[in-house]
Amino acid sequence: MDKVFQKVFNYVKSTEFLLTLTIVVSAVALLIIVVNLFKRIRKRTKAATATTVKVFSEIIKFTIIFGAFLLILQTNGVNVTSLFAGLGIASAVVGLALQDILRDIISGIHMAGDHFFSIGDGVEIDGTEGIVCGFNLRTTKIETIDKNHIISICNREVYKVRKLSGLFDIDVPLSYKEDVNRIFEIMKELAGSIGKIKGVNSCVFKGTEEFGASAVKYKIRISADPFNQPDIRREANKIIQDKLAEEGIRIPFSQLDVHLDGGQNG
Repeated sequence: MDKVFQKVFNYVKSTEFLLTLTIVVSAVALLIIVVNLFKRIRKRTKAATATTVKVFSEIIKFTIIFGAFLLILQTNGVNVTSLFAGLGIASAVVGLALQDILRDIISGIHMAGDHFFSIGDGVEIDGTEGIVCGFNLRTTKIETIDKNHIISICNREVYKVRKLSGLFDIDVPLSYKEDVNRIFEIMKELAGSIGKIKGVNSCVFKGTEEFGASAVKYKIRISADPFNQPDIRREANKIIQDKLAEEGIRIPFSQLDVHLDGGQNG
């Protein structure tokens, strides 16, 4: 036991210990600086860019930790080059065992670089809709709409995730008898009114969509968060109904004309 304490005491007094301590302190200080720096950058950037910044901050942090580890080994007399050469076969075995993790990391870097989606985006996976609430090199976390569950998926399975669009359309069917110029003016007014609904980013009247069997369809396009769209659609429909009633315009029913043969049977 005395020999152990003596070795520890001698090591503490050695140059190697001082260098090791210096490396650890420097690495910790550098990590703190990097974390704070990237926090400030994320606050000043948009969601898509902030997600990419977060991923690259993790890469830099890993590089600092791994580099410090190698320096500590080298400082304490471990030949790092020979060590890696001797671990060649073991590394191959470990690489096979960790291939899924490596695929996750590669997919994470690819997703961040291509801005596949960002924190706050609406997505759908296996029929479940949610919001991306967390992202790193290995996993993506999705919070369901009801906020009761958080789904964590591996980045290698990102092909299952579908990004939800912020656009949706409302087609308004009106009679062929209505004056087209008047309808266009009313539709533009409706787009302006719908655009004032809370949560609507923009609303535009797109014009005539389709000449149907019993009505002309006019398209209104709305931009809004995917998870506000059901409520916004209902409110927009109510605004359309009220405006059409105010203007004395009725939404036509589907009609089917039947022509009977005037000849006698038999």
